[in-house]
Amino acid sequence: MKQATIFLSAACPSTDVHLARVMSTIKGAKPDTEFRFVGIGGPQMGHEGLETIGVDYHEFQYKPFFPFRNFYRLATENAMHPVHMYKRWINKKVLNKLDKQYFEIVQHYQPSAFLNFENEFFMIQFYKKLRESYRHFNRICPPTFQYGLTHKDQPQYGQKYVDHWFTRTPLRQSNWEKFTFPHTQVGPDGLYRAFRHLLSNSPQYKDLVTSDTIYLPGGEFFRFDDFLADRVNEQRKTYRQQQNIGDQELLIFVAGGNTSKEIPFCLKTVAEGISRFLKLDEMKNYPPDQIKIIVSVPEFVEHKDKTIKTINSLKWPAKVIQVQTESEKFSALAASDIGLACNGQIVAECAAFQLPTIILDPKPTIQMYYTSLYNGIDNDLNIAYNGIVYPELVMSTIPNKIAYSLLEHYQDPKLRYFYAKQYAPVLQKTLAKCQSAVPTELANRFNSVQLTGYSSAYQVIANTVLKAAQVYEHIHQQSNFTTQQNENLRIEAMQGLGWAKGL
Repeated sequence: MKQATIFLSAACPSTDVHLARVMSTIKGAKPDTEFRFVGIGGPQMGHEGLETIGVDYHEFQYKPFFPFRNFYRLATENAMHPVHMYKRWINKKVLNKLDKQYFEIVQHYQPSAFLNFENEFFMIQFYKKLRESYRHFNRICPPTFQYGLTHKDQPQYGQKYVDHWFTRTPLRQSNWEKFTFPHTQVGPDGLYRAFRHLLSNSPQYKDLVTSDTIYLPGGEFFRFDDFLADRVNEQRKTYRQQQNIGDQELLIFVAGGNTSKEIPFCLKTVAEGISRFLKLDEMKNYPPDQIKIIVSVPEFVEHKDKTIKTINSLKWPAKVIQVQTESEKFSALAASDIGLACNGQIVAECAAFQLPTIILDPKPTIQMYYTSLYNGIDNDLNIAYNGIVYPELVMSTIPNKIAYSLLEHYQDPKLRYFYAKQYAPVLQKTLAKCQSAVPTELANRFNSVQLTGYSSAYQVIANTVLKAAQVYEHIHQQSNFTTQQNENLRIEAMQGLGWAKGL
């Protein structure tokens, strides 16, 4: 059996879950290869076989702030701007520990690829020192990847440390050099899985789902929001009948995040916010038995136990229904009337089911201030839309604000259609496109619409990393340990992958 080593780093605690799924996808993509994963991660990556290198991922900042707007030069302002001093200090502590690990990484582990999730400020310094270490040992540096938001004016010199970018939102990159950084738009994988659930459970459109691809209809005159509304209504009726919930009952969907900090804070704040919502004058005559709260429980063991424990410890103002599998969660999203979701992939899933959603954003005060100062937007879908559609409680995730936001959505049910119409053109642009052509049988059967194939974000990331790793292993065998030849081999390899000039 072949063997390969991949270096992975979860540069903030919230990415542990997503990188664990990438690891699982990589193992499934090449079952004939025994993979060794080393790097920085948490318990979920540990379950998939990660060997940590002596750095605790909790030392990173929780969901690090990234300025993608109103920001001139990332490297310059990171070094000079006083508001980023706290970030530099946090990342510097981790980088100091890594200084002792470069010899072991290069000489002992010998990875075939490096993949970092989020936290570009950390990634830049890590990859720069990594390149220097490989030059010091006269070795060819493996391909380096970054996942996360990218600055819309990402300059060409960025290739000195990272080869390829997996972008979360379809930002247009533009700069005076007329250069587009090598990148692949992958978006949130939860959005792909949500569409997959909708199509799979539709008798009329279930054939648009294959083992690794979904095909979504579109076209110049096609109303994608109406198409989704019909699929959502099918799921809504089914779920409410199964749970004996009347069509007039108010269902509030709650998702409290996926980290130990998010879960207790969000659920406690939401429980208090819903209590105050039901005590408002406008809601005093509403029958209490006509309101139900659906709480999503994460599937991973640590987060699942934490969520269930928190739910049971709180006093809820209405009956609580727990959904513990992804299928149950998606069905509940279709059946619900209003959503309260912690900022993350779940927001894109809510948009797929056209659920009016209030985005909770629990961050430290100083980080919330920076988000408002630089970006003005914090959620990926709103960034892709380039404006705020779903309201973001960036500096106001408090019970009173939640109560009045719920009242606004309850009194104006037409907001559902407004959100659906605004997000419809954005959702498909956010997904990772499939490179293969639409099967002829499907194209003939649905000849009245234009079908486009989409793949899982984790699958696209895994395939791209593995392809580059295979190329690296090939050129590594040709190396004669002279610096100039190594650089030339690397440049040729990156150009062969279509990633412009490899530096």
